[in-house]
Amino acid sequence: MIPALFYPSSDLKSYAKELAKKLGASTTTNQDILSKQHLELTELGLSFFHPDARSTNKFRIDFESGSMAWRLKRANHEKLIKKALGKSDGPLKILDCTAG
Repeated sequence: MIPALFYPSSDLKSYAKELAKKLGASTTTNQDILSKQHLELTELGLSFFHPDARSTNKFRIDFESGSMAWRLKRANHEKLIKKALGKSDGPLKILDCTAG
């Protein structure tokens, strides 16, 4: 089950709705969800929070910097990334079992 997507700013509403639709999640601006498992969309990006995690920090999801950005920019040269991004003619089933 995909947790709800919280967005604190009305400026992010349309983007949050679009992203939630792609993920199959609901959206909310109700701050009561902040103590529960949720995704949060802010100006800094997308993050994930789970109350049972050992860390109280949110896990920030960032595909635009570091090695992930480098891989995405080289998608035309990397066969597996191309398939993961949907640049394949056939239906895809992808299982990423890597740790990094």
